[in-house]
Amino acid sequence: MADENVANFVAMTGADEGMAASYLDMCGGHLESAVGLFLDMAGASNMDAAEDTATATAAAVPTMTMSTSTNNTPTAHSILLGAHDTPIPTAWKEQDLQFCESSWGMSQNKNGPCGVLAVLNALALVHAGLPEPTSVASASSSTEQSLLWAIATILQTIARESSTDTVKIASFSSPGSTEITHTDILLKDEETKSGVADRLMEALKSFSLGPGACLLVCYSAILTRGVEQVLEDAKVDGGLPPLIHGPFSICTTELMNLLLFGVARGNVSAYGGMTRTGQKDTWRKSSHVGLLSIDEVESGISLADELKNPSHPIWILHGGDHFTILWAANTSTKNDEENSLELHHWNGLPPNRRMARLRLEPATLEVLPPAPSTYTPSTYRMELNTVESIVQADSNDKITWPGAWKMYRYELSLVTRQHVEDDMQTPPRPDSVSEPPKYNIIDLNINSNDVVVINNGKWRCASCYRTRFETWCFGENDAAVDVCKFCNLSRSEAGTTIWVPFKDLDPRTQRSRMMIPKLLTVLRTRWSQANLSLFSSETQSFIPLGETTLSSSFELPAI
Repeated sequence: MADENVANFVAMTGADEGMAASYLDMCGGHLESAVGLFLDMAGASNMDAAEDTATATAAAVPTMTMSTSTNNTPTAHSILLGAHDTPIPTAWKEQDLQFCESSWGMSQNKNGPCGVLAVLNALALVHAGLPEPTSVASASSSTEQSLLWAIATILQTIARESSTDTVKIASFSSPGSTEITHTDILLKDEETKSGVADRLMEALKSFSLGPGACLLVCYSAILTRGVEQVLEDAKVDGGLPPLIHGPFSICTTELMNLLLFGVARGNVSAYGGMTRTGQKDTWRKSSHVGLLSIDEVESGISLADELKNPSHPIWILHGGDHFTILWAANTSTKNDEENSLELHHWNGLPPNRRMARLRLEPATLEVLPPAPSTYTPSTYRMELNTVESIVQADSNDKITWPGAWKMYRYELSLVTRQHVEDDMQTPPRPDSVSEPPKYNIIDLNINSNDVVVINNGKWRCASCYRTRFETWCFGENDAAVDVCKFCNLSRSEAGTTIWVPFKDLDPRTQRSRMMIPKLLTVLRTRWSQANLSLFSSETQSFIPLGETTLSSSFELPAI
């Protein structure tokens, strides 16, 4: 029953199995409560990242009215946290800016600040020349200098976009205090870009990298941009403060864009803005650091060109509930003949804190072509016998071949005539768009080694499964029964789901995010045809994922 609840949760929400299991555990195994909790927390998020890798999910961009100080004047604190008297979340109050021992990966202590830490870590790596993960000098001066450069670069970018000659560096007014003060650094018109960075780094030498430092970076960014201007930025794409919000005190995309591009807008896609006209967003300049997100898969809308093609081969990865970083080291193997690329991935949040080495092939660092100048929706009317959804992988196959998803059988729900009738309001597919793959199963009693209706002694009623979102009925029946116990239709009348081996699935379905690890799903938004291999310290070799049975000690990188 537990496996069925997990499969049903995944089918209804699109979440992965780990998240499904977490929500079901929180709700005592009650499916309806777990899905309700998920939807309440997920809302209509554009990209916000709730961070607890075990229990959280993406949270909605806040729509609350901005809270201000007692004299009705917004402050950096109210913009960041919602009101002038909002307590600083513990995760942010305690978060320092430190690298893990002998590593270029920054440590995250608790849920919340991962977005800011990812930006700082990525920029520090850029300053260091994108080194190997463990090539850190014995003294901390190397990482500290790179970290100060990262902060200086953020503030310099914001000052440039704000047409201001003043950078504001925030600090706590006294040790142990949460009251904020700031120092103004006047920039000189004749200074070069590198000269400004050097002078800011000199001024930042007194910047505390201890507890609360992550928060001070945010205050400095807001003050340099200007409180009122941050408000105006957010409004362009329909956003409102706070920039840190929700039960997990997470970063909004407004805050991420402020740190990366100097402008606190919320949209990260190639198109849109508040008007959703489908025209390209062209406000971003080139960035040192890119961003790849699961949101692109879920929305079907490409992220901005500048995020896909940063000036350095380093990306922040957004997995829907966390931010991590990925980069190609300056010594990484780039085999043009084999068309492969070696990368490093860092997740700084326990219990999944880990530096992973991975290989993509085919993959290169060539710049991707820009997204089309206008966005054209690609959702068309359902067509009979196409894949409506992937219900689940066979649980016995997963036990027999752990991690080898290319060896599993999958349960498919196909589009029925009733699906098509219910979807008549959706425009039909134009002739210029290729026909989707179809599974023309004429005999629903088919039972062979390749495609089966009955699996593990069960069959699923297609009629009941079609209305699962309304009835919470998933239509599973015992093999000996030919009439659905829920709707009283015969198997031939109602139709059934079918079980198909991975090798027999069409390429489009094989690449579905329901099949593969979330990490590979996100990576394929940049390297669309890539297969993923992970380096095993045990075997000292790369292990191709999907076709190799993984040992219980082998852990996939979490994003």
